[in-house]
Amino acid sequence: MAPHYEERDPDPALAAHVHCIWRFEGDEDGAEQAVPPDGRCELIAHGGRPYDERGASGPWHAQAPLLFAGQLTRPLVLRSRGPVAVIGVRFKPAGAWAFVGSTMSSCTDLRIDLATLHGDGAIASLRAQLRDSADARERIVAIEACADRILASEGRVPLAEPGPLAGLGERQLQRRFAEVVGISPRMLGVVVRLRRVFEALRDAPWSTWSERAQAAGFFDHPQMARDFRRLLGTAPSKGKASFENLRIAASDETWTYWASPMGRTPVPFRLVEASAQRAGFANPEYGFPARIVYWREGDELLARIEGTIKDKPAAVEWRFAKGTAADCPPSP
Repeated sequence: MAPHYEERDPDPALAAHVHCIWRFEGDEDGAEQAVPPDGRCELIAHGGRPYDERGASGPWHAQAPLLFAGQLTRPLVLRSRGPVAVIGVRFKPAGAWAFVGSTMSSCTDLRIDLATLHGDGAIASLRAQLRDSADARERIVAIEACADRILASEGRVPLAEPGPLAGLGERQLQRRFAEVVGISPRMLGVVVRLRRVFEALRDAPWSTWSERAQAAGFFDHPQMARDFRRLLGTAPSKGKASFENLRIAASDETWTYWASPMGRTPVPFRLVEASAQRAGFANPEYGFPARIVYWREGDELLARIEGTIKDKPAAVEWRFAKGTAADCPPSP
């Protein structure tokens, strides 16, 4: 099965609550990925075999076929167990409250079987619940405005500003955010800024971590590093390292290279060049990188990514040498 990911706009009846509808299909047996916080809850329907997820204490367990995923404040590590076919409803930051019907903070960092929330008729009632939730809309409209303000400012809005915007004091705002969004205004701002760091890494991979921190609105690199470790479970390692999940899988009589830098949604690059010492993968629609190449020079492995940034050619190259387990830094 050729890997495929797509997003589409929600039905107008759901647009007040839903950011997008997405779908992913692919053969990725045994592949692991770390999903970072993104400030939004999701409704997930597994058409294939559900993912395993790693619990906070370490053991793996299978997800429910139909589930509600609350806000994340730490990475969610998933592992496929065969062909996957997933449909997701990605809510707006303040949009899921109308569907869940309870305090959103009770769902934070949890994946909840849909039947636990609404019983066997959950899927059939979802559309009607969101469409007819006039009372809920009245309750969340002010908080939604605050969340939109935080998103629009790319997480830079001072904490004191959203409260007056909603006509609430700071403590009232904190309580209402816990009820409607599931995380605090400050945490939402941190999540948004970290997403900006990922974008800076994508658009300018040669930049320093200090430059990325400044571009994302962090006060300095140490502040970013603390939030990075807290939300992603790792650290920029003195400003010189990042993490990326990579895998190569067979698909449609060729091979596909899946790249997931910093835990972002995996992007496919199809094999376009292969020899005993060299392999190249391409995705012309992606921009940067549009092409990924690996080749051998003696005992060294070299890698190069190429593409365009702001309509200008760009490329970054790495050189890797053999190492041992002793060369690897300890886990943070």
